[in-house]
Amino acid sequence: MLRYLKRLAHPLLNAVAHRSFFRNTVSERPENFVITHRVPVGEKEIRVFGYGAVCRWRADTLLSKEPETIEWMKGFATGETLWDVGANIGVYTLYAAAIRGCKVAAFEPAAQNYYILNKNIELNRLAASVRAFPIAFSYGFRASSFTMSNLEGGAALSTIEDDPEVSANFTQGLMALSLDEFVERGGTTFPDHLKIDVDGEEHNILLGGKKLLADGRLKTLLIELDEDETNFAESLELIRAAGFKNTGEGQADDGNRIRNFIFRKG
Repeated sequence: MLRYLKRLAHPLLNAVAHRSFFRNTVSERPENFVITHRVPVGEKEIRVFGYGAVCRWRADTLLSKEPETIEWMKGFATGETLWDVGANIGVYTLYAAAIRGCKVAAFEPAAQNYYILNKNIELNRLAASVRAFPIAFSYGFRASSFTMSNLEGGAALSTIEDDPEVSANFTQGLMALSLDEFVERGGTTFPDHLKIDVDGEEHNILLGGKKLLADGRLKTLLIELDEDETNFAESLELIRAAGFKNTGEGQADDGNRIRNFIFRKG
């Protein structure tokens, strides 16, 4: 009888311990909550998976943080292809696919954001139209490191290799290659639209994507650039040399000159 009672009590004690562990490590620590944020867009809805304040903020500001990005995507036709370089957890990827009916290739090297990006694709049932790639684009193929200022889901301010302006809380390994190399290897459907937002690597990406930029199939480009960077003028010249004209700009945040620039061919 004693052995029977012990066998009966053992799983009950485990269940109580599990509930206590869950309560102490999750319920009392809001940053650990896994929540699905719902973003209404007209008659449709985008669901954003995530945990912590940054993911919630990205969901809450999807339509307001970068209004120029939303307006740019409103011009996309159903069935066109967007490459989202520096997708983070994929809020703009989700908008392009779920709201505009586009195909999307989303590129995000940060491990925690890549996981959430894929969860968002699954949550919104977009696997047929969206593919996520855990790679970084730069000027050429190489093994490199990715210096990350924050490991929280949705965090940004990370950079390939060392940057004295980025506080390195963690460094992961990654493989980098150029846009042109990715196209030459038949990576995925050629883009109609290209979005680049990578916290400082934009110039190197442009250098490694001259053929893609010059290709007539690429219709528009949205890129975040810092006017205080020494290569800002050169970046603009690379874009213009590929046949693009500036058709719009976003607003810089207070205290910096970083903003989105929108270009169209012709």
